[in-house]
Amino acid sequence: MLAWNAWNIGASGIGFWSYSDTQGSSAWDDFDGVRPDWAVVYEGDGKPITSRRWEAFREGVEDYKLLKAGYADENSTCFSSLIDYKLRERLRENTIDSMLLDSYRKQLLGCLSRH
Repeated sequence: MLAWNAWNIGASGIGFWSYSDTQGSSAWDDFDGVRPDWAVVYEGDGKPITSRRWEAFREGVEDYKLLKAGYADENSTCFSSLIDYKLRERLRENTIDSMLLDSYRKQLLGCLSRH
């Protein structure tokens, strides 16, 4: 939702407070330190391991790029009918769920693939 809301209000970027703040403990164990961890990646054998939060953020960034690409194509009647006032209003009111966003995502990909 973060990327969709950012696009809806015309923001040029999104982010979050902490990428991986474990204060020297393990991101795999929320109960090994003074406070719980909120890592979006976990330590692995020589490389980070992604989390559901990280993958959701990545997907949001892809959605933002799709929305920007579709919006830039002013001749796209497919896009303009898809991204209507109702969607923008639902984003503002936070009355949209992930299943509906997934439906919009698939339709948007369909619009962009026709060009």
